Amino acid sequence: MESLQLITNALANLQPTPDLPDTRALVRDMPCRGDDLHRSAVDDEDVRPAVLRFMSKTAHLRALAEAVHECREKANALDWEAWNRDYF
Repeated sequence: MESLQLITNALANLQPTPDLPDTRALVRDMPCRGDDLHRSAVDDEDVRPAVLRFMSKTAHLRALAEAVHECREKANALDWEAWNRDYF
């Protein structure tokens, strides 16, 4: 949420987005943890659905983190000086 707020504030002020928190690092290790959970729950019919949901949610979080960083990169690719220049 902090990343989205930084992007929102920067765009509202017509400025480049500052560096974002490293959300990629937060979700980078989740698939490994999900795999560990999956292996530990392979024989437990009650736990397996929850582990599969966890793995699905982490994939969504990883995609969201990538999208947020891509949004920042695209916003910062704008020529903000030209954007903010008075032409008339």
